[in-house]
Amino acid sequence: KSQANRLSALVSDIVDAAANRRQSLLIRHAMVKLREVCQSAVDTVSPLVNRNVDIQVEIPEHVPEIEGDSSRLLQVLVNLLANSVRFTAKGHIRVAAAVKDESVILSVSDTGVGIPEGRIKSIFGVFERGDNGTTRKFGGSGLGLALVKTLVEAHTGSIDVTSRTHPDDHGTTFRAILPIKQPPSQPSQQPNTAKRADSSEGEEGSTADGEEG
Repeated sequence: KSQANRLSALVSDIVDAAANRRQSLLIRHAMVKLREVCQSAVDTVSPLVNRNVDIQVEIPEHVPEIEGDSSRLLQVLVNLLANSVRFTAKGHIRVAAAVKDESVILSVSDTGVGIPEGRIKSIFGVFERGDNGTTRKFGGSGLGLALVKTLVEAHTGSIDVTSRTHPDDHGTTFRAILPIKQPPSQPSQQPNTAKRADSSEGEEGSTADGEEG
């Protein structure tokens, strides 16, 4: 398989989930060690990284565990890293984290080709894939970033992106801002239980609706 096809297979579960935009995504809250999740995501995509690209994890010791779903956060990171791998031929890909107030800022940055300014605002929309010419060359379904946004928001977080496309200064940084502790749900639930936001009263649960609002 080509690298693009292998990457598509790597994130097929994410794409499949995003294909049905009304699918509810179950979020299971527990305490998550971000360093372990980040390293697992990097280990997953490392065999596909171009030999001229250095991939790094920079998670300081003082970054705390956060309340969230480790498998969903792994999906977020694998998809963001897979995008970086697709569009980065040389330089670096870096996963980093920093603490700000009551949140952790988790970032994936690269020295890839970048996203044109006109595409930035719509990059998280379903079927948006950055520059169309670039994505025809490198592949990708355009569904992953829409689900990334849904999963981050299911953790009561937010995500943004900055990018540069100048020939001498190019690259992209995605930042997911995640609360260290999730806000209390109604009715009150204990961590480590599945939560479903659209369930009837008395059922444990919180879900992310995959449909863009």
